Amino acid sequence: SEDLAVALEHLRDSEGVLDVTQWSVYGKKGRIVFSVQILARPEASETVMVMVFISFLVRFLIVYK
Repeated sequence: SEDLAVALEHLRDSEGVLDVTQWSVYGKKGRIVFSVQILARPEASETVMVMVFISFLVRFLIVYK
């Protein structure tokens, strides 16, 4: 969850991002998962989506190398 906090802070500082919220919810089999909502300007939406998925992919590759 510390990695998530760092990633969300980078998103908050990104141009076009208006707000980022996070909360814990229950997923399958009662597991606690995090839900993230990003509010961005329409013209920045594609850039923000790329940032989110590239960040996730890089972190995944580092962890599961």
